[in-house]
Amino acid sequence: MFAVRKALSHPDNLRPFTDALVAKGQLDPADLAAFPDFLLAEAPSLPDVAYRFCRDEPGVHVVLSGTGNADHLAANLASFARPLLTPTTHDRLIHIFRRVLICTSCSFIGTLVLSGQSSPPATPFDRR
Repeated sequence: MFAVRKALSHPDNLRPFTDALVAKGQLDPADLAAFPDFLLAEAPSLPDVAYRFCRDEPGVHVVLSGTGNADHLAANLASFARPLLTPTTHDRLIHIFRRVLICTSCSFIGTLVLSGQSSPPATPFDRR
């Protein structure tokens, strides 16, 4: 689980999150060229991309969308109604975040979500 609007509400909020992952060696700075601009060329917002990505990942059965803001709720529902991300965008996100193992805010093993695994990988690159 990850609070989408915290890190993804605006590209400026995303920078400290990605910088921390680069510092930990979990993101390659070379992969961040045009990030997140390439996402915003396909979607109205970063939370929209996040909800659509999670919704369509194999093994994900529930994507929680909680908010106390009526405008955010309407935007979240609109995101879930939009079509799949393009294969190019989906694959690029998988590539960018391929080494991210632990969500910095909740210790969730993110690789499980990206690969549909039911057990932790032996290494960041073990996609079983």
